[in-house]
Amino acid sequence: MDITLAVVADAANRTESGKLNVLGIFQAIFTSAVPCRHPALALVIGLEASPTEAGQSIPIGITLIDEDGRLLMKFDPSDVAVPLAFQPLRHSTTLIINIGGAYFPRFGTYRFEVTANHSTIGHVPLHVTHVLPT
Repeated sequence: MDITLAVVADAANRTESGKLNVLGIFQAIFTSAVPCRHPALALVIGLEASPTEAGQSIPIGITLIDEDGRLLMKFDPSDVAVPLAFQPLRHSTTLIINIGGAYFPRFGTYRFEVTANHSTIGHVPLHVTHVLPT
């Protein structure tokens, strides 16, 4: 299992015809004070399976971790299992995980860590950056 796309955005959806729409990709949250909550964000993860993984249901885990390695949020892999019953030439899928009220206790770099079958396959960084109030 490989990650082919990994972004944080304001919103994302998939059309009936299978097109992926992503609105407002960002890598930083600017705030004048911490702790803070971000009202809503979408974590978009594109996954590609090998032909040997097709037809399996592979548990995908998503965690939000701070720069000291502390776990802030966890999505249970059983809640995000990806059915990989792909068409013969297509071994990819996209997860859209909508997160409301993500909590950031301090300024710094955070990461959404992605696992497949309990092994880390990638991460998406997100910076919480201080900005002076206007």
